[in-house]
This record gives sequence, structure tokens and C-alpha cells, in this order.
Amino acid sequence: MKKVINGKAYDTEKAKPVAHWKNWGSWRDFEHIEETLYRKRTGEFFLLGEGGPKTEICRARRSKLLDRRLQNHPSQLGSCQKMGRRAP
Repeated sequence: MKKVINGKAYDTEKAKPVAHWKNWGSWRDFEHIEETLYRKRTGEFFLLGEGGPKTEICRARRSKLLDRRLQNHPSQLGSCQKMGRRAP
């Protein structure tokens, strides 16, 4: 997987996996978490994580997607504030 975040490139195919962790259960479990720590050739570390719908990883992803959607569609800002969500 390749991704650029804040101008820095991260590529799981070129980086070396250093450690891997997952909790009990299968990937179908709502509370499943799986994380891999990678090290780039530059020595920089990065963490790639996946999680089911009841995990912090998933909630952070949903929050980021909502923030991006609100930036692209400001008309939905009112309904977001009604739900108690902080506006970006």
C-alpha cells in the first residue's frame, strides 16, 4: 500500500515489517484490531492498522472521512452540529 501523508511517502511494499500484533478473533469480529509496525529505508517508523467498526481505528477513520466530507459540502455542517459533532 502506498500513501502520502503531509508530504511524506509511506509504502508497505518497500518498508520492512518490524512487528505485527492482532487481538483475538477473526477479521469479521467488530472489535478486531490488527497492526503492523514498519521501518522505512530512512530509518523512520510508521504504523499501519486495521480495525472493526467498534474500534478506535475505525472511529478515527470515520471522523476523518466526515471532516473531509464537511469541507467539500459545507451545507451539511448544520446537521453535523445537531448530532453533537464538532465542526472542522
